[in-house]
Parts: sequence; structure tokens; C-alpha cells
Amino acid sequence: MYLVHATFAATSNAMWPSDTADLFVNVADGAAWLHHATVHPLAGGGAVVGMFVTAPNVAEAERSVADLCELILLSVPALGDFHLVRVESPLHMAAEHGQIMPRTDAARHDPFQPF
Repeated sequence: MYLVHATFAATSNAMWPSDTADLFVNVADGAAWLHHATVHPLAGGGAVVGMFVTAPNVAEAERSVADLCELILLSVPALGDFHLVRVESPLHMAAEHGQIMPRTDAARHDPFQPF
């Protein structure tokens, strides 16, 4: 299971609509890979949507979330003034250790890079 953050920004002075977390779950239409979504509004009008997803690897988790976000932006008029900035998994499950760890910085081989 992976925590994946999708960051959205406003293309105008729009503010992220309230009560949109369920929207992500509903648009996913009961997909078994999406377990939970929560929205954190940003000061500039955008939002970070955190989603817990099941996937074979972090790249597939991020790709699934990116696809879902693009679908939502195309199909939900209330989000017409927003665009997807990035999709990333800030944490990953180290299955062999049963621990949640920060995502490793491959350039430094350091799992505890500053955020």
C-alpha cells in the first residue's frame, strides 16, 4: 500500500471546493486499489489530495492516481479552474521490514532526505 499525494493548483483565483474527498472515491467507481482519499486545501487556492492505494509498485500507484486525477479534472465542472501539478508518493512500505519509510532519494541513496 502506498500513500500518494496529488497536488493541484488553481489557474485563476479559484478556491478548491469543499467536500471533494468522496469525489475521488466515487469517480474511481469502487476500484479495489483506492482505499481512502483526503483533501488538504492549500493557501493559494489549490489542494493536495492524499490517497492510500494498493499497487504492485510505487510507479504503478502514482500512475493510477495520476490517471484518476486527470479523469476527475476532465469530468467535474467544479474543478475546471484547476490543473494537476504533480503526483508523488512521499512514503513507501518497506515490505521486507514491515515499516513505513520516507521514499529513498536515489541520487544520495539516503532514505531520510530533507523534505
